Amino acid sequence: MDVGHWHNDMPGLTPDAKVIAHSEGCPRQIVEYTPLVYGFQCHMELTRDVVELLIQASEAQLRTLTDHRFVQQPAELRDNDYAEMNQKLFVFLDKLVADYQAG
Repeated sequence: MDVGHWHNDMPGLTPDAKVIAHSEGCPRQIVEYTPLVYGFQCHMELTRDVVELLIQASEAQLRTLTDHRFVQQPAELRDNDYAEMNQKLFVFLDKLVADYQAG
């Protein structure tokens, strides 16, 4: 599944951490530190409106990154369908809340 990614940071790992999602562009997209603590490098909360605001704030910088393999330009960013990753995030968060409440 495609997910959003907007920066170069990389979450650190503890001895018990498990990488549960990765990509070619980022080997640590989601890290599980404990059953109730996760680190997200990816941005599954992106929507068209949020992406438009990010483009407006970063358009000049994006133009300087045309040769970077994993950087999409504004037209590509606007063409993405963010619904699937949004829905997967909602399912994950609902399960996390249920696990927390059961714990």
